[in-house]
Amino acid sequence: MKFFKITITLLLLSIKLMAINDIKKLEETVYCFGNYLIKDTANISDEFILTYKEYKTFYLAYYNGLQEKKIQTDYDDYKIRVKEKFNYFKRDFNNTFKIKSFDSFTFKEDKAPLISIAINYSNTENEKMAYFSFVIYKDKIKFLGTCRRTYTIDFDLYRLHKINEERANQFYKNYKEKYFEYSFFNAIPIKVKNKWGLNMLNGKEILKPIYDSIFPFISNFALVVKNKKYNLLSKDFKLIFTEEPKKIKIENGFYFVLNKNNKFISYPSGFSVGLGE
Repeated sequence: MKFFKITITLLLLSIKLMAINDIKKLEETVYCFGNYLIKDTANISDEFILTYKEYKTFYLAYYNGLQEKKIQTDYDDYKIRVKEKFNYFKRDFNNTFKIKSFDSFTFKEDKAPLISIAINYSNTENEKMAYFSFVIYKDKIKFLGTCRRTYTIDFDLYRLHKINEERANQFYKNYKEKYFEYSFFNAIPIKVKNKWGLNMLNGKEILKPIYDSIFPFISNFALVVKNKKYNLLSKDFKLIFTEEPKKIKIENGFYFVLNKNNKFISYPSGFSVGLGE
C-alpha cells in the first residue's frame, strides 16, 4: 500500500486564492511530474513549463515597461534553462526508483504564489529526496527550474524559515512603526519621523518619540540620547538625571557618567574611574 504524505502549509494565501483546491489533483500532478525524473529518456512535459503568455504575466508584475524583445529573450533562456537543469538532475536517478511519498508547502514571494515540493524516491537499496520549486498559475503548477537533492530536516527547516518570514512580514506590516528586537520590560520601542520613543504593549505611550537613540536595558537602566545629550531611563521609565550629563559610557555592563569635573563616575555606585573621553 502506498503511503502519501501531503502537508500543505498555507501562508497568507487561502486555497481558493491559489486555485489548488483539489488535493487529489495536486497529488496526481506531483506524481506525474516526479515520474519524469525516473524515466529513461523523457524530459518534463511542456505542461509544467510556463507559456510565453504566462511568463509575460509574471514578468510584467515585477518589471513594468520592459520591451517585448527583452521578455522574449528571457523567456527563451528560461525554457532552455529549466530543461537543462532537470536533465542534469536526472543523472542521480534511474528507473529502479519509485515515488514513495511527497511533501509540499505554499508561500508567497513578493507578488508570486509559489509551492515547494519534496518528493521521496526509493528502490530496494536506497532512498533519495528531491526538491523542486514551482510557481502557481491558476489551477496549475509551473516548474521554475530549481531542483536539488534534499533531506527531510533541510526541507522542514526551509518550510519553517518561510513560515517565519511570512509571519514576520505580516507582523511588521501590521506594526510597521514598532520595533521588537529586544525587551524593554513589556514596552515597545517605536520610531516616528526618525525619533524614538516607547509604548506599552497595549499601545499606551510611555516615552514620547523625541530621542535620537534608545538603547536596551542594562543593569536595570537604559541609555537615551537626545540632541547629543545623555540620560538614563529607569525600569519604571523615569529619567534619572534632571541635569543631563555631558556624556554617559557603557563599559562591561556598567554605566559611567561624565560629571562637571570631567571625571567619569560609575552609576549608581558613584565611584570615580579613569575612563578616557
